[in-house]
Amino acid sequence: MKVITADDFLEVLNHLETMDPEEELEPLIDRFGEEQPFLAAYLDEMGGEDLNDDEHEVLFFFGVALWHAVEKYAEEPIAEITEAHLDNIQEKNEALLEQLSTEQGDISIDALTASIAEHPQHELLVELFDVIKEEEAEFIRPKNVGEILFFLKITMDCLVHS
Repeated sequence: MKVITADDFLEVLNHLETMDPEEELEPLIDRFGEEQPFLAAYLDEMGGEDLNDDEHEVLFFFGVALWHAVEKYAEEPIAEITEAHLDNIQEKNEALLEQLSTEQGDISIDALTASIAEHPQHELLVELFDVIKEEEAEFIRPKNVGEILFFLKITMDCLVHS
């Protein structure tokens, strides 16, 4: 898969943010749900009651943004993420989650950022993390930022290894 740069990702985000919500964004989200039903369900369910509505919305929007960026810049179509594939990616990330967890039960953002240094889409993930930490801070309670970033890392892992 082609490396997606920070500029590429920001271009996708800008495009999504300027879309007409009903005419363009909703159909794109519907297509995401049709093409990636397990990934859509994952994004919808992650965080459970720990995340409030705004936080769930941020998680889902940025999950769609990751998918759309990969869709736009991948050299091949994205394979449908199966339940087995998603479960496999989650299992592979369980040990990392234990390493990232703080004594308070939160996820250390610094440790998570360090953990993606060798990720094939490192530049995109760093930009994603920065955007969420800086621009979405008003919608995400500090204790949940790491959790949302971790769920999005898993989303990207699924897309990269599809």
